[in-house]
Amino acid sequence: MSSRRCRWLHLRPQGGSRLILTRPGQCGSFRKGVPPALRKYLLCLVTALVAVSGLTAPARSAVILSELCDPRDGYLTDRFIEIFNAGPDTVNLTSWSVVAVANNVDVTTWALSGTLLPGQAKVCGNTTVVAPFTVHFQNSQWGASGYFNWNGKAGDGAKLKNAGGTVIDYVLAGGTLFENADLVRIPTVVTPTPTFNIAEWTSVAVDSSHHASPGTHNGSAPPATGPIISSIVTDPASPLAGVPTDVQAAVVDTSGEIVAVTLTWGTSAGSLPNVIGMPLLSGDTYRTSASIPGQVGGQVIYYRVTAEGPTQTNQSPVQSYTIPGGGGGIPPSVLSVGEMSDSTLLVIFSNPVDEVTAENASNYSVGALVAVDAVRDPVKTEWVTITVRNIPAGSRTLSVNGVADTEGDVAFGATRTFNYVNVSIPAGYYNSTVGLTGSAL
Repeated sequence: MSSRRCRWLHLRPQGGSRLILTRPGQCGSFRKGVPPALRKYLLCLVTALVAVSGLTAPARSAVILSELCDPRDGYLTDRFIEIFNAGPDTVNLTSWSVVAVANNVDVTTWALSGTLLPGQAKVCGNTTVVAPFTVHFQNSQWGASGYFNWNGKAGDGAKLKNAGGTVIDYVLAGGTLFENADLVRIPTVVTPTPTFNIAEWTSVAVDSSHHASPGTHNGSAPPATGPIISSIVTDPASPLAGVPTDVQAAVVDTSGEIVAVTLTWGTSAGSLPNVIGMPLLSGDTYRTSASIPGQVGGQVIYYRVTAEGPTQTNQSPVQSYTIPGGGGGIPPSVLSVGEMSDSTLLVIFSNPVDEVTAENASNYSVGALVAVDAVRDPVKTEWVTITVRNIPAGSRTLSVNGVADTEGDVAFGATRTFNYVNVSIPAGYYNSTVGLTGSAL
């Protein structure tokens, strides 16, 4: 008898004796007693059963939480959480999420997207950072308030959720675990677990996130070289209606000098047709050479910074700011302009106007002459008296920009033409009266 081992499949027909078959390719024959007419059919059946079973377990996700960092310096913006793909397959991160936990409460959630390649690490963090490093998944709420109680002490940690919303990996400090430190998963851990095991982690004190390893894990390839864009801010920080806005950002590239930095912006996240150059301001800071024009209340402006280095061009995520106000109605118009004296004009709007914007003198101009004062009438709140000096006589046009009504609708480009009569007393007009005397009436 052959010493080869055979794998047997046992089939028991409904009314007959047991049929014993070998797995195709193993022993190459059926046991005795199987009718020849059935052999071809049964051989196909066995092949299908083997194909379905596959004799292997289904693949499991190997995406893990790999690093949690609470640096001593720059913690207001630079705390981060990293994920890593320890498996052999690319993972689609659509509908996945990372949740920061502080004092046992979920405080910030990052919605993940795109793919995570084998051996690739990606970082969740704030929209701006002090130490230059790439933040792949950004959430401004993390830098505004989410980080407050996330300092590596008891009840702090993170959750990794898959596309079905199931927590597949979990970190939760039972005491002080990564305060002013970098918590890193040890190299032998390649599968996630919903139960925290402190033995899978090491903690090392760090002063800065730059001293940690954001974007690389256990010898994995570091983030792609090229310009790193960070600390993107607007000036003013909270743009108001009608106020031009500049953007500045920190850009560094360890591979060489920065070639160019530009800003693209628009009123839709999917279309940023307007381009503004961003020359070097000082150090690593680049600033727009021209402002984004002032916008109406309620308008959302989307923008992105692009940096070109010697070997690669990188872009920041699309960011945005919203102009406050905007009542959704018709902005106020200028009904009339009346001359009150040689330098004061009474501007009458179509409806009551907001006191703050109405009394901003820079919102009014006659030609190149900008008003130096503006006062809204306390009773007739559609009336504003403005002071503009040295207006030449003749037909003139008043322009109004940035004045809102009480519903939040903002006037931009509102104009009204008026006739200005120079009523100022000419120099020397009273010279001929010098020396004259008189008596009381």
